[in-house]
Amino acid sequence: KLDKNIKKIYSNIENKQFTKSNQHYFIDSDTKLLKYVHMENDRDFPVIVVPKSLISKVLAIIHLPYFGIKKTYQFLKCRYFWYGMYSDTENFVKSCPKCMENKHHRIPHAPLQNNFIPKRPSEFVSLDIVGPFSNQQYILTLIDHFSKHLELFTLTKITTEAVTDCLFAYICTYGRPDMILTDLGTQFTSEIFEYFSKSLGIKMNHTTCAHPAANSVSERINTSIKSTINSLMKDGINFKNAARIHKNLYNGAKHSTTGYSPNVIHFGRNLSLIFDTYNPDIQVQQIDKGYYLDKILSDLNKMYDKTYENIADAQCKQNKVKQTQMLNT
Repeated sequence: KLDKNIKKIYSNIENKQFTKSNQHYFIDSDTKLLKYVHMENDRDFPVIVVPKSLISKVLAIIHLPYFGIKKTYQFLKCRYFWYGMYSDTENFVKSCPKCMENKHHRIPHAPLQNNFIPKRPSEFVSLDIVGPFSNQQYILTLIDHFSKHLELFTLTKITTEAVTDCLFAYICTYGRPDMILTDLGTQFTSEIFEYFSKSLGIKMNHTTCAHPAANSVSERINTSIKSTINSLMKDGINFKNAARIHKNLYNGAKHSTTGYSPNVIHFGRNLSLIFDTYNPDIQVQQIDKGYYLDKILSDLNKMYDKTYENIADAQCKQNKVKQTQMLNT
């Protein structure tokens, strides 16, 4: 309430002096000032109004994974509000020393693609190994090519046994994928790994030596993982927690290809992220369970159709850009 502008809004609300400028504000049961903000789903959602003195602190927390301007702003706008939020976000990210350092690590452009496009989660998953990192450890990445959902396992050794154990843990949590794409690393081509995948009815595909970039989804995400985890470790966060933070926030951010967050496509809802400490008061509605289930399934099917369409469109656009680049070289 020490903030001059917020103090004025508080006073108007408490005295029931509602005007056009403060009609979307309200005070919750914990005396926090909130504002209803119109979201992309055509719904008004309450977000916390941030006083000027706390803007830098909020930006630092939300920028924890060192994502770019767009993703950082997406995280902010559905949780907080202050005037000039986008320009403040832009200036903060552009002046971030670690972000400037990571600019030198280029994310590879996707090659010409004629990839199989899945139509649901767990239909097509890719596995890859990232590392070694500065602590001589590695990360096994598992990426769902439909939802873009990311799972990370930290490894001290990259043996067949270690990789197979991680895949088994993944299957026990998320279910068996129909198809897996890997490179020709010995961990993925060994008799043990092939026997394991075959016994579970998983179809295996491998990128070739001639076209190692065929798994462009993993290649691009691996670069982002390296940048984020190295930055977090420099901040004093241990390797395992750095991987957990990246996974949590990556899966909660809207993906540029699908138009949805990986969590929404994979689980049908947004999950709380590590910096979500506030739960707005939501009035519970009495609804018919059968109708609710039918609506969820209907909404999921619509989202799956839109996701497939968005992935196909993105692949087509990437190919056109690549073809133009090839003609100009």
